[in-house]
Amino acid sequence: MPRPNESEETFEDWVYPESRAQNRISKKALEFYERNYGFKRPLNVLCSSSFLKKWRSAGEIEKRLLSVLGKKAVVWATNCVLQELGGGGYEGKVYSCDHQSTTGKSCLHQIAKQESSKHLFATDNTYFGKTLLKLAGVPVILLQRRALMLKKPSGAQRAFAKERKAARMAEAEAQPKEG
Repeated sequence: MPRPNESEETFEDWVYPESRAQNRISKKALEFYERNYGFKRPLNVLCSSSFLKKWRSAGEIEKRLLSVLGKKAVVWATNCVLQELGGGGYEGKVYSCDHQSTTGKSCLHQIAKQESSKHLFATDNTYFGKTLLKLAGVPVILLQRRALMLKKPSGAQRAFAKERKAARMAEAEAQPKEG
């Protein structure tokens, strides 16, 4: 049987390349975001257009994310990302962005900057992933060499979580105790 062209190859043809060690790292990172930033199930994952192009369906991505994160995830694409894809048969959920039509990356970056955003962001662009990791409380799922991995929280994210925890403790101590 002839080998499919590189462009025709999809993840269904591959064995899941994530190692147990990578999955452990991803699960520990997810625990950090749940504990410090209030992420809850089901996890909502906003995907970049280049990330979505590599998959046949949103269900395929959700299945892979379940194996990596150990928790149910729902895949979303913004209107801007879908516009970039050209309506290329995406069957997942659509996140309505409230801004003028922009590029998919700038749209995702604007959503990530919102403090109330409780989304994970999936991309295959390392530079864009690093840009998102600089923001507090923004988990990034990166696709590299066919493997999915939730990146470890950056130093800035850890410092921000530590500051928030200290502020909550100080606030709790300042409140008068009943008794």
